[in-house]
Order: sequence, then C-alpha cells, then structure tokens
Amino acid sequence: SPFTVVYSGGTVNSYTSGTNISVTSTTTTAYTLTSVTDANGCVGTGNSGTATVSIDSTTSTDGGLTWSNGTPNATKSVLFDGATGTIGADFDACSLRLTNNATVTVSSGFDVTLNGRLTVDAGSTFTLNNNANLLQNSTLTNSGTIVVKRNTSALKRLDYTLWASPVSGQGIYAFTPLTFANRFYAYRTNTNVFNNADVGLNVTGLDANSVNGTDANSVPFAQAKGYLIRMPWNHPTTGTVWNGSFAGVPNNGNINYTMTNGGSGKRF
Repeated sequence: SPFTVVYSGGTVNSYTSGTNISVTSTTTTAYTLTSVTDANGCVGTGNSGTATVSIDSTTSTDGGLTWSNGTPNATKSVLFDGATGTIGADFDACSLRLTNNATVTVSSGFDVTLNGRLTVDAGSTFTLNNNANLLQNSTLTNSGTIVVKRNTSALKRLDYTLWASPVSGQGIYAFTPLTFANRFYAYRTNTNVFNNADVGLNVTGLDANSVNGTDANSVPFAQAKGYLIRMPWNHPTTGTVWNGSFAGVPNNGNINYTMTNGGSGKRF
C-alpha cells in the first residue's frame, strides 16, 4: 500500500485497504471495480466486484396533508418540514426526519415502521402515544429526542410497576418525581431481592411531602433493565391508570444484557 483503485465511478489514489470510498450519486448506481495497482506499480490480478448504492426518493410535507412527491412508503425518505402533523394510521418510510420545529404525534394503536433511522432536529418533537410503536428494520443509530407515552393498568397508591425505558437519557427519578426516593428498586440476582441503594439515586431539594426533588446523580434508565417503581405519593387509593412519559433518543438495534445465574431461586 497505498493502492490506486480504478472503478467505474472514478479513481482513488493513495487508497488504504479496508477504508470506505465516498461517492456522490444522486440515483441508484452500480459501481464496478476495474483495477488495483500497488505502490510498486504492480497491477493486481483477480480483483473484481460490484457495489450498488441505492438512492431512495424523498417526499416532504408541512403537516401530513399534502406531499411533495406522493404519499410515504417504505422506499421513500420522509421529511416533516415545520407545522404540526398527526399520524393516525400505520406509517411506513425508508427514513423519517423532523425539521424546522415540526411537531408530529402518532396516535394510539398505530405503528411507524422505518427501514432506516429517525432524526428529530432541535426544536422539533416526535411523540408516540400509549400503544403506538416505532419499529425499525435496521440497526442504524437514531438522533434527537422523542417522547414515548405508556400507561399502567389500574393501580392503587402503594402499588408498583416494573418499568424499562425505550429511549436513552431518561432519568429514573425524573420519570416519576412524586414517588418517594426510597421506593425505586433494582433487582439483585445474587440475593433474589430488590434493592433501593443499587439504583444509585442522590435526591436533594425535596418539598414538604418529601417528593419532587432533583437527583444530583442524574441516574438514567440502563438499556434493557427493569426497575420496580411505586406509584406517586398522591396517586388515588382506588385503581387508577397512571400516565408515564419517557423522553430521549430512541434505542435501536440489538441490546446485550449480561445476567447472573445465581443458582436455584436466583435466576430471574
């Protein structure tokens, strides 16, 4: 090395094996390798191959009523450019981006399915109501904050729910600051008990009811981990639904979680 690579789209000088070759095609294009020459001027033999770069079409809207290039589908990049829109049916796209302070809400019961990533620019908001879902067919990293709303079953004041976050960056205490700080628990596999200290909260600035403070440690929900959390201190004593709300960058791809086999009765 370095190599000189000639392909149907051009020539790359001083090429290092294994690095990417950037192209600027605006339509779907197949690039075919022509030759590879090393630093000594020797031309390689048996070097061949073709790579296809697929360029999807784009359609944009100011609020979801009219589209610049036809209605969205799984092969189109979709852009919500400003204004407010509601997705009230199952929605497919290649990728989805919100820009210019766009506000998009997905109604309960519907799915947004993307082959690519979700991008929410600063100032824009994307909200999934209870029982609405974001489904992604790739492992690409998303960017920007979304809101995911999830409702409990009908619970009483001293009842608990196990919660796990679908987004990164959501603070555990900030999720329900009206719950007493000593009523957040993480599970200890080795002892088969839930433990408050393992959560790692450091709550200060509590009000007269010993709630509504600030976690000085800003402990976030860990990916794929469940936390046992009691209802807020002022939740009704009769069965009532509580509305949870997560805010952060949506998780995507495979998430590995290491578990401990603690022996019989300690394998949860």
